[in-house]
Amino acid sequence: MPAKQASEVNKYDDDTAKQVAQKEKDDAEALADAQKSADHVDTDAQKDHDDALANEQKTLNNDPARTADEQRAQAAGDRDQAIKTASDVQKQAGKDADARQAQGVKKATDTKNASIQEADSTLTKANQNADAQQARDDAASNNKAKSTIDKANQAQKQQTADAQQARDAAITANGKANDNQQVKDAKNAVSKAQGQLDNDQKALNDLNNNSQPAVPRQNITGDMDPAPYDFPKESQVRSVNNLPTTIIDPHFKNLSGSNSAIIYVPSSQDTTDVITGELTSEQQAEITRYGLTLVNSWRSQKGLSPILMTKDGQKSGQAIINWRKQNNYNSQHTPYNDATTQAAHQYGLEYSRENLGFTLPDRHVTMLSLETQLYNVIQSMLYQDAASEWGHRDNFAKMELASFEMQKNTGKFSDVIPYVYVIDGYRVPSDAGQWVDGKYVMPSLTDWIAKNGDTILDSTWASPVAKQRANLKNKVSNDEKSVTNAQTNYDNIYKSVTKQIADANKKAVQTYQDTIKSINAKHDKAVNDAKSTLNQELAQHANVANTTKANAQKAHDRAVGFANNKYKDTIKALQERHDFDLLSAKKTYDATVQKIQDNYKSIMSSLHDETPAERKARHDATYAQFKLEQDKKLTNIKNAEAAKISRLKEEQAKKLQAFKKQRAADRTKLLAQQAQDLKDAPAKAAQELKDFEAQQDADYQALLAKQATDLQNLKDKNAKELANLKAKNQAYLDSIDPSKKTVPTTPVYDPSTGQLVNDKPVTPEIIDHGSQGQEINGKGTGLDGLVKPITLSNGEVAHENGGVVFNDQDQFIGELVGNKVVNKGQVVASVQETPTVTESTTTKDTPVTESTTKDTPNVGSRVENNKHNQLPNTGNNNDSSLLSVMGIALTSLVGLFGLAYRKNER
Repeated sequence: MPAKQASEVNKYDDDTAKQVAQKEKDDAEALADAQKSADHVDTDAQKDHDDALANEQKTLNNDPARTADEQRAQAAGDRDQAIKTASDVQKQAGKDADARQAQGVKKATDTKNASIQEADSTLTKANQNADAQQARDDAASNNKAKSTIDKANQAQKQQTADAQQARDAAITANGKANDNQQVKDAKNAVSKAQGQLDNDQKALNDLNNNSQPAVPRQNITGDMDPAPYDFPKESQVRSVNNLPTTIIDPHFKNLSGSNSAIIYVPSSQDTTDVITGELTSEQQAEITRYGLTLVNSWRSQKGLSPILMTKDGQKSGQAIINWRKQNNYNSQHTPYNDATTQAAHQYGLEYSRENLGFTLPDRHVTMLSLETQLYNVIQSMLYQDAASEWGHRDNFAKMELASFEMQKNTGKFSDVIPYVYVIDGYRVPSDAGQWVDGKYVMPSLTDWIAKNGDTILDSTWASPVAKQRANLKNKVSNDEKSVTNAQTNYDNIYKSVTKQIADANKKAVQTYQDTIKSINAKHDKAVNDAKSTLNQELAQHANVANTTKANAQKAHDRAVGFANNKYKDTIKALQERHDFDLLSAKKTYDATVQKIQDNYKSIMSSLHDETPAERKARHDATYAQFKLEQDKKLTNIKNAEAAKISRLKEEQAKKLQAFKKQRAADRTKLLAQQAQDLKDAPAKAAQELKDFEAQQDADYQALLAKQATDLQNLKDKNAKELANLKAKNQAYLDSIDPSKKTVPTTPVYDPSTGQLVNDKPVTPEIIDHGSQGQEINGKGTGLDGLVKPITLSNGEVAHENGGVVFNDQDQFIGELVGNKVVNKGQVVASVQETPTVTESTTTKDTPVTESTTKDTPNVGSRVENNKHNQLPNTGNNNDSSLLSVMGIALTSLVGLFGLAYRKNER
């Protein structure tokens, strides 16, 4: 290490020598360049000097002898210049006089200010001494008064405490109202009544919290609906108590779409009837009541009277359904002919208009699922009917009496549209009127119902909890009355007992107040006497201090007055001297001007033309003066350049000396650092070795720990995989063992996740308007809610419904996630092929097949028909148009509506 350090020092010295040599070389070059520049400047200056002399000599040679007139002009100029010079001298004398006066004024002002400042300081000290003495005297008097007042306060405090103790003892003996047994009993009665109210209110709140109507979705911008379980929780219908009874505007972006506002989710909470075929009359009546409740809520918002439901209206609706079944009218509008007219007319009504809606296919149909779909059908007719020119909405606005019937589809596409909502409107028959005074007057609907002996039925639908809620509300109301009565009784008893105690306490307090009054009077007298004495002493102290201050102020005023007078005298003397100086300067100026004028007159009297000798003498004097100035200018330039060279040499010498000094200082530091490093080397090497050994040991321990963890993880993974493999093998053996096969009767889902609990799922209802043929939330590539065949990677043909995959024996395989089939977190298969869903749109003459797009066709256009005895509707009632309607039903997946109305041409 010493050899290395010696090498470092030698290298440092070599670097220093090289840098010094380089600097000396650079300085010599810079100095040579500067000298060249100076020589060039000197040469140019010498040339300018010689040229100027030659030019001046040439000018003088060309200058002729001056005439007397020229000399006269010269004399006048010299005179004027002399007068100006004399004026400048006078002005300078005035400035000097002003300066002397200003200096004298400043000195006098400083002297005055110093005297006043000394007087002020003396006054301040005198005042401070007077204040300090007054403060000492005041403190002594205050201490004496405080001692007297403290004794009076202590006596007052003790006497007051004794009086308070006597008062408190009397009040304690009188007791408290809350300790009275009558009061306790009344208070317990209030608590008991309040407890009953709290229990009943809690029961009502729990009922309300667990049976809230579903909240319709708002402001949907997409054309596709998510899967049922992906709907907002508040928009899911799981029990009949979740059914809304009011239609609201969902503000959906697509006014011709079929977006669902709420969704039915299969759940164990759904206890409504399971529908497998035709609905009973009671079920049909409930559908009518629920549908009318929804439509009438919308009509109420629009200021319209509610649509009525009557016995004969229900019979008429059932008669039309019977005719439709007999004549194979499933998804077509009911025609307006003699038979359908008679179906309504036999019950005293006239068939006037019709709206149709369709349900989605579902393996598990309940009244709740049908009513949920009915809500979405009606909201789409009211708020997404732009494609039908809002004809469905207009029908609901014009209906007076209606029936809502569910017809099972037994015709074409029954697997796609299992049920049809047939909503028929009726009115007073056109021939029921009478001519009165030349006008045909129709009876009102209610008069006509009464005349025919028909009965208006209650068309309001309410959830099962409505009666329970009403009972609880009644109990809560009675509980509140009981609480009020108990509280009133308690208040009366408490008021009476409180008054008795208050009277006794009032007497004790009055005694206390009289005693306190006497104590305070004695205390106040002692305090006032002490304060009076104190005030007298403080006033005396103030008088003494004020007298001292007044005397000091007088002395101060005398000193200040003397200083001001002296200052005025000094200022006056300065002004007189200033005026004298100005007058002297003016006299000198006047005498000088007079002398200049006299000299000018003398010159003017002796003027003559210049002789050759006089001309030469004048030229020689002028040239000599000019040469003197030019020589001086040349000398100044050469001296300036020489000074620059000298300064450059000095600067270079200083910088080089400073560089050498810095390098020497750095060399000393280097040697000192080397000496310290040499001293610290053994300890540093030992520490580095120790740190290295510690790091090696830590790395080794970490490696051992990681190897142990990896080994344990591998054991756990192998054990888990072995257990899963055994479970799968056992499951397969059980599946082929006939004695262990079970068929679940009712599919069960987890209501929080929507996942299947047993091995046979029920497809959740998915209302998806216009989303077929597209991937929804990564689940499937076909129509959610429809059964779709798929081929698995093992060659097995299965089918998928709503993201759930079954085999041909309708056994659960797993859930479809992307193109993978997952069961209990494990991928059990993948989808090899997913068929493309298309729809057929058949015109009257030529069948056409086209792929489904997002756009929803116009399926509700209202068609006016001016023919008599014919009911206009949307589309044609032939097989071709039916196929078109079926194709569109596949597109919308919910709420494919038809509408019809009869045009009154009377």
